[in-house]
Amino acid sequence: MTCQRVTGQRGVDIDGKVIGRECELAALNAFLEQAAGRALVLVGEPGSGKTTLFRHGLRTAAATHLVMSCAPAESESSLSFVAMADLLDGPAGSGLDQMPPRQREALEAVRTRGDAPELTVVMAGFVSLVRLLSSARPVLIAVDDVQWLDPESAQVLFSTARRVTGHPVTFLLTSRIGEARAETILSAFDDSRKVESSVGPMSANELHGVIRQALGRRLSRPELLRVYEACGGYPLHGVELVRALHLGDSPGAHSLSISVEGLLRNRIDALPPRIREVLELAACLTRPTVEELVAAVGVERAETATTDAREATLAALSAAAAADLLVARAGQVRFTHPLIANAVRSDLSPEHARRLHTRLAHVVADAERRARHLAHSLDGPDEHAADMVETAAVLAVARGASSAAAELYELAARLTPSEQAEPLRRRLQEAAEHHFASGDKLRARQLLEGLLDRAEGATRATVLVMLANLYGDDLDRALALNEEAIIAAGEDRTQAGMAEHGIGMNLLVRRADAAGGLIHLRRAAELLPDEAPVRARALTNLASVEYWTGPTDEVAVRRAAELGRAMKVGQFYDSGDFWLGHRRMLQARYDEARTAMHRVIEAARQAGDDFSVAGGLIHFTELEIRADDWTAAQRSARECAALCEQFDGSQGGIGPYVASLVAAHLGHGEEAERLATEGAAAAVAGRDEIFRIQNVGVLGFLRLSQGDAEGAADLLGPLPAHLASLGWREPTMFPVWDNAIEALIGVGELDRAERYLNELEANARAYGSPLAIQNACRCRGVLQSVRGDHAEAVATLTEAHTIATGVFTRGRAGLALGTVLRRDRQISKARNLLESARETFASLPAPLWVALAEREIRQLGGRTASSGLTQAEQDVELLVMEGLSNHQIATRLGKSEKTVAAQLTSVYAKRGVSSRAELMGRRDNPAGPFIGRSSNTG
Repeated sequence: MTCQRVTGQRGVDIDGKVIGRECELAALNAFLEQAAGRALVLVGEPGSGKTTLFRHGLRTAAATHLVMSCAPAESESSLSFVAMADLLDGPAGSGLDQMPPRQREALEAVRTRGDAPELTVVMAGFVSLVRLLSSARPVLIAVDDVQWLDPESAQVLFSTARRVTGHPVTFLLTSRIGEARAETILSAFDDSRKVESSVGPMSANELHGVIRQALGRRLSRPELLRVYEACGGYPLHGVELVRALHLGDSPGAHSLSISVEGLLRNRIDALPPRIREVLELAACLTRPTVEELVAAVGVERAETATTDAREATLAALSAAAAADLLVARAGQVRFTHPLIANAVRSDLSPEHARRLHTRLAHVVADAERRARHLAHSLDGPDEHAADMVETAAVLAVARGASSAAAELYELAARLTPSEQAEPLRRRLQEAAEHHFASGDKLRARQLLEGLLDRAEGATRATVLVMLANLYGDDLDRALALNEEAIIAAGEDRTQAGMAEHGIGMNLLVRRADAAGGLIHLRRAAELLPDEAPVRARALTNLASVEYWTGPTDEVAVRRAAELGRAMKVGQFYDSGDFWLGHRRMLQARYDEARTAMHRVIEAARQAGDDFSVAGGLIHFTELEIRADDWTAAQRSARECAALCEQFDGSQGGIGPYVASLVAAHLGHGEEAERLATEGAAAAVAGRDEIFRIQNVGVLGFLRLSQGDAEGAADLLGPLPAHLASLGWREPTMFPVWDNAIEALIGVGELDRAERYLNELEANARAYGSPLAIQNACRCRGVLQSVRGDHAEAVATLTEAHTIATGVFTRGRAGLALGTVLRRDRQISKARNLLESARETFASLPAPLWVALAEREIRQLGGRTASSGLTQAEQDVELLVMEGLSNHQIATRLGKSEKTVAAQLTSVYAKRGVSSRAELMGRRDNPAGPFIGRSSNTG
């Protein structure tokens, strides 16, 4: 038997028709028509009518979208994947058959509430599913009351919102005003992707329409105005006030100052005991079902499976539905408004609530819910209950539900008798660890600091190491805690090794101190036993730092990779396989590096490990810049920067660095300047020296690209000596050496330039680094030229141009050689080299370097055709002047759009303009660099 409601939802949505709200409905309908990739957030007070508008949005969208919706309740917010189960129910499940097996199994487990899946796999699977579904039809993901999302569902939706940009996926969300919990999901949308709409009071006339439709009651104008004033125009409160009046009191005798919660409690209190009993049990349950309520009623009456218990429960549910308090469909029971459940719970005495939870602990099926009811049924410590709750926590850990695990461990600790010191400490420590894993660092820190007073020896060392990990924003504090942990660890090699590893990585990451970090990483490797989970990470980090501080073979990193695979290292970014790929990048073995990095990044993506995806994309972006595929670099940089916004702000320089690196190479000067400046400032604030250096390196490269040697020297001049003092010898890990040398030569600091160049050449030879050898050769030729050794300079730069393997590297060598030949008055050779360099730069495209080449060409003197435009560029320019788009020009000339775009970039640089509009505007400016379309005047 299924109970159905007999009156409209909160007196506003009547038989699928919304009463009033014309402006809100128009805005909602317009949003659904135009808003792919964006989110509409309906914000309002409880009872304001958000859900009515939300449900109208679902009905409207169903005609054009595949709708995935859920309406989480407060009582469900502590469980795992509850909202996700609702989102996957219905038409969304149609795509599961096309998913990779592991992701399909995880999502099926969520949908059917089967064996608990791993969070990271669910995250990756849901993103893949949404992308798959949206390829056939636009998708609407809708959540009513986002503040009650369970933590795991919130994390999945946060990741999804970040990773489906560019796909036809729209979000419709509702939230109460001022709810901090809602920010978890809302922060996934930047201002350009989010529209917030306030759902305020209705007008008096709209409220009257709602009351008439919901209750069949007409109010006189004075009655209406008194009700309107009392309820503030909110429909739920207004309907409940009139319902109370309709029960027999006249408007004059009834107090209209009572709150909506008070009205609901009065209505509930007036119900017969058996109906109240079912409402109370439902209010204490998360996602109550008819069968659970029948069983709970039977427990109290010793009628568990009898017809009497079932009939009594179903009769109570029917009566509650008739009173518009709840609805039962397909065996599931929901209150018609969260405020009703709150009103029921707030009326329960602590003793009566414990009795209800005792009954429910006997009837719920899964271990997590049973443990929670058991915990809430007790008012003091209980060893057996603590053990049961801990068992549920372990199950939550197994599926990656960190938030649920942390809460359960804290419940277990609360139930642990005070004399059981070791179980109490262990449970609090586990709670802290899982709070940290879920992102609640403040709570984790509070628990760990409370444990320090009661922990000794190796146990104290464990707490200190965990606490140090929480002080990423305070390097001195983290180092002090790890140093204290080493002392406290005594003979415990695992804890001492973890502390040494922590010190080593803090020195490396925060201070860029490779030499200092190496000392502690070697100690960690000596201390950590083979079975220690962190050993694979420690060996990977050690192998990488040893390579960066002095050339080494690959034996160590390969062993670390094998150990990591055997021990299933938690984060892909820590794997030896990834850092072996990174080494290939430094060795200019780009195809091998791309294959290795891509494999690890995609595995991390499939597993939902966004941290590893972001970390991998930093270096994948660097790889594509070196490999001259700057379009691919731009794609990976955008994804990396978006992911970095989700993580700990103490490394806020990373996202700006990758974005500015690409922008600087592509010649987007203002953007690169802004991002790298922001990135350097964020890195300084977060005491992140590695990414301070990287952002400053981008700024220096940008200055050099703009022909500002003095500005570049100011920024880059100190960096090589600084890096050398910190132990860095690998010559391309930080791409600043050759740029600093050229800048210093440009401002006449030849001695310092030569010192740096000698060190660069020595390290290039030691590592056998092709890129460093090519860069050093170019720099040597430039320095020889400035010192007056023209013949040697030409020979050296000819070699640099010959051995250059990359497009950008070849262009820079050609530019340098052509410049030297120009100064040596070898005009024909110089022109050929400089024009070739210009074309090379344009192909990338690198417009700032096109401009540098063009400047040198102008220095040659003599007649030049069309300011140096090639015939192909002249053809493109003429068609731009006719108003054709790049696509039309490509069709007309039989070229690709990419080729047209590169040639147009070169035209801009030669004409001294930065846009299509500016180029076309020159037709009307005969005093400018060229006149109209005359491209062959000389």
